[in-house]
Amino acid sequence: MIHILRNKKAKHTLVLLHGTGGDESDLIPIGTMIDPDANMLSIRERQ
Repeated sequence: MIHILRNKKAKHTLVLLHGTGGDESDLIPIGTMIDPDANMLSIRERQ
């Protein structure tokens, strides 16, 4: 598994799951718009 974890020591975490053709960095900007203070975990499977 390849992942990005942005740990901001928040009490909640957004888990960002993208569809086919995306990668783990695609949804980080949307997660930041939803809650800029949240921890974010974005994952994808190895090819």
